[in-house]
Amino acid sequence: MLGQLIVSGLAVGFCYALLALAMVIIYKTSDVLNFAQGEMAMISSFMAFVFLESYQLPFLLALALTLLFAAFLGAFLEFAFLRPAKNPTVIGMIIITLGFEMILMGVAGWKWGPDQRNLPFPIPSFETIISAGW
Repeated sequence: MLGQLIVSGLAVGFCYALLALAMVIIYKTSDVLNFAQGEMAMISSFMAFVFLESYQLPFLLALALTLLFAAFLGAFLEFAFLRPAKNPTVIGMIIITLGFEMILMGVAGWKWGPDQRNLPFPIPSFETIISAGW
C-alpha cells in the first residue's frame, strides 16, 4: 500500500513538473504566458477519446492523429489570434490566451458535456497473483 502511494504521488508530481516545464518552454520561446494550455490539452485528450472510442482506431494511430491535432491547434492559436494582434503588450497577449481558453472550454462543454469519460488504456489489463509461499 505504501509503495502504491509513493508511485501514485510520483506520477502526479511528474505531471505537475511536465506542466510547469511546458509553461516555461512556451514562455521562454514566445514571451507569452499561454493560459489556454490546459484547455488545449483537454481538447486534444477529447480528440484522442473520439479517435479511440468513436472511430475504433488503433492506439498508435490515435496517438499520432492526436499529436497532429494538438500541433494544428497550437498553430491555429498562433496564426489566428496572436500574430494578428497589432503592437501587442504582454497583458494583451495574456488576455488573448485567456479568451482562447474560454472558447475552448465552451466548445468542450457544448460538444462533450460535463460528464467525465474514461480514456481506454492501451495495455490490456492483467491480474497479479501474489503467492504466500515465497
